[in-house]
Amino acid sequence: MWSGTHSTRAQALCWADDANQSVDAQKCAEAAVQAAAGGNGAPSLPVINGSTLGVSVDKVLTDDCWFLAQGGQQATDTITGTYFRTTINQVPAAGMLLEVRALAADGKNTRGVWVFKLTGQQS
Repeated sequence: MWSGTHSTRAQALCWADDANQSVDAQKCAEAAVQAAAGGNGAPSLPVINGSTLGVSVDKVLTDDCWFLAQGGQQATDTITGTYFRTTINQVPAAGMLLEVRALAADGKNTRGVWVFKLTGQQS
């Protein structure tokens, strides 16, 4: 994930090696909160409101598509490519969590979850 001159990457919090299996996205989100409380927070990315946010994923995610989520809710349409870019707005200085969620082969359940913390910066 990148914005401006900053970039970061993350390992999946949860991942099912078999595309026909799924993970519990809610438990993954809870694990992210617990990790943050323990000082092992999500990778952080400073962003300026109104700037471009780019997300690059491994090809395996494109087999069954993926999307961005915020607050547990799907924030983009499903994506089938390895790269996606969007304009990011209203990121608070304290930050917000943004998830990358890969779908399982059924197209409904979650196969993997990555979490990033976006922090608002002044332009």
